[in-house]
Amino acid sequence: MKSRFYQFLIDAAVALSLGGAFLAVVGVDGLLNWLKAPDQTGPTTVEAATPKVIQKAVARPLRLAVTRPYKENIFGKASETWDEIGILLNSLGEGYRRYDLIEEKDLQDLAKLKSYDVVFCCCSAVEPDEKAAEALRAYVSEGGTLYASDWRYALVARAFPEMKPAPERPVGPGQTITGPDGVARPIVLPSTLASDGVIVTNKGMVGAEVLDEGLRAALESSAIILNFEMPYWKQAAFKGYKVNVLLRTRSQLYKLSGFDGASGDRGGGVLRKSQELASDKEAEIPLLVKFSIGKGTVIFTSYHHGKTNSDNEQRLLKYLIYKLVTSNVETTIEDVLEKNQFSPVKANLFSASNDSPAFTKSYHNPEAGRLRFDVLFEEAGAELKLEIRSPAGKKQESQGSKSLFIEVPDAEAGDWTYTVTALSVPYENFAFQTRVSHGKR
Repeated sequence: MKSRFYQFLIDAAVALSLGGAFLAVVGVDGLLNWLKAPDQTGPTTVEAATPKVIQKAVARPLRLAVTRPYKENIFGKASETWDEIGILLNSLGEGYRRYDLIEEKDLQDLAKLKSYDVVFCCCSAVEPDEKAAEALRAYVSEGGTLYASDWRYALVARAFPEMKPAPERPVGPGQTITGPDGVARPIVLPSTLASDGVIVTNKGMVGAEVLDEGLRAALESSAIILNFEMPYWKQAAFKGYKVNVLLRTRSQLYKLSGFDGASGDRGGGVLRKSQELASDKEAEIPLLVKFSIGKGTVIFTSYHHGKTNSDNEQRLLKYLIYKLVTSNVETTIEDVLEKNQFSPVKANLFSASNDSPAFTKSYHNPEAGRLRFDVLFEEAGAELKLEIRSPAGKKQESQGSKSLFIEVPDAEAGDWTYTVTALSVPYENFAFQTRVSHGKR
C-alpha cells in the first residue's frame, strides 16, 4: 500500500510539474507575442483606409524694403520727390503694402538687408557710399534681390564693378564731354561719363525697343514710349555675358558743353548742352537690364515711377515688381535647364488673384523631341496646378506648393496648351512665371 501511495504522489508531482511548465511556456509565449504584436502585424483596416495628409506651406508675406524718397531741387524748381515706388506697391494689394521704409545708413547694414526678399534702391542723388556698396554686394551674392534706378547707377557700378563697361573707342580726336565733377573726358560710344554712366538728353518722350519676351507679352507690343520727366538721366550701362538687356533705345549723341552746379549735383544745377552732334551715328542705349551675381539678382532701370505714368508705363513697372519677387526661382531654373540640356523658347510672367485664378497659353512645337513646361514661384503658401495637353489631347498634371514642371521625353510636333490654375494664393497679385523649353540636340 505504501509503495502505491508513494507512486501516486510521485505521479501527481510529475503531472503538476509538467502542467506548470506547459502553462509557463504558454504564458511566456503569449507575453512575447503581445509585446511583439505591433511590429509583426500589418496595417490595420483603419490605417490602410486613412488618406495621407499633405501639409500645405504656411503663408509667408513678402519682405520688402524701400529707400525713403529723395527730395531734391530739380533745375531750379521747388523740392520734389521722385521714384516713389511705394505708390506702385500700394496699388498691388495687401501682400505688397507691408514694406519697410529704410534710411541711407540702413544700406550699410548687411544683417538688416538680409531680412528682406527685395531691396528697392530708388533714384537718388546721394553720393554712393563704399560701405553700402560692400553690403549690397554681399546681400545680392547671398541670394538677395536688388532694384535700383536712374541716379543709383554709381552705387550699383561701385558694388558690381565687373559689370561696368570698359571705356570704348572715342568718337573722334579732341571731342570731349565735361562731367559734373568738372573733368573733361573723351566722348565714347555708347556715350557715357566714364565715372557714372550719364546719358545726355532732353526730357520728354523716348521710344524704346522691348527685347524681353515676357515683357513683350505683358505689353502686347515690341515697343513702348516712355516719358522721361527730367533730362540728364542714367543709362543702364552694364555689360557682360550675365547681363540681360530688357529695354533699349537708339539715340544720336551730343557734346555736353557744361554743367552749372556748385557741388556737381543736378539738384541745384542747370544743364547746358550744345546741339553739336558728337557723331552722325546712332548708339544703342540700354534702359533696363537684369544680371545675376552669386545666388542673387540685380535689376537696374533708367526709367522709373514718375508723377504721371501712362497705362503702358504702369504695366512696365508692375512687370518689374513681379520680375523682382520671382527672380530667385528664375535664377534657379536657369541653372537647372542648363544642366539638363534644355533651351528656353517661351516665357511669360503672370499674377494670380481670387478673381483671376487661371491662365492658358499655347505653344507650337515645330518638331518632335524633348519638351519641358515649368511654373516658377516662391514657396510662400500658394498652391498651383499645371496642366498640359498634347496636340492629340493627352493630358498631364502636376500640383504643389513650390515650383512645378512636366517633362515630355518625346513630345510630338504641333500645338500644345498649358494651363496654370491658382488653387490658393497667400495674397492678391501672387506672381509666377512660366517657361517652355526644348531639349538641346
